[in-house]
Amino acid sequence: MFRVCLDQAWLSLGCRGLPVGAVVSFKGEDISRGRNRVYDPPGGDDPLQRTPVAHAEMNAIASAPPDFDLSDCRLWTTQEPCAMCSAAIDFAEIAGVAYLASDPSAGSGGRFVSSGGSDDIWIVVANALFLHNIAWLGGKDNPMLERNRLHEPEVVSLALNLVDHGSLMDPASRGASIEEALGELWDQVEETSLRRRSRLRSGS
Repeated sequence: MFRVCLDQAWLSLGCRGLPVGAVVSFKGEDISRGRNRVYDPPGGDDPLQRTPVAHAEMNAIASAPPDFDLSDCRLWTTQEPCAMCSAAIDFAEIAGVAYLASDPSAGSGGRFVSSGGSDDIWIVVANALFLHNIAWLGGKDNPMLERNRLHEPEVVSLALNLVDHGSLMDPASRGASIEEALGELWDQVEETSLRRRSRLRSGS
């Protein structure tokens, strides 16, 4: 399911939005998908599009089949759900949540636990996508980047390097797949993951 979530996040990046993707699944099958649409251009058919609540998780929940009992479902997302999305998850009575990377902004206050290991390479991918767009849209001095230097210094460095070289926005804008884009950058992703893993294991 995380693979589908990353595809959704990549679509958001191509629309100059925050790259977050989510899926609601039932018995191993995805029943709805969502991506961040807060910054999408006008003209879409999503009722939440271009509103402050158009987060990936909100869109995935809103896209679930009408009258579908979500209490046996699981929500998957590339980033830890924010407080708003956490409240929607509770309201929809979704049974479980799986996410890759901790929310670089506020998060759910520790209510959910990441489904990957703390040194999972896909955490690097999810946060690199997210922080890349923060730097692209908000500049390299954005406070969120500064906060993340304390927790994810390797990923911040990767994200800034990618922005300098247009390494994600260019392929996303021309319609390349996430596999194509990551294939060209995989050496950098692996190197970042190894440095991050070494830091985590040393406890520094």
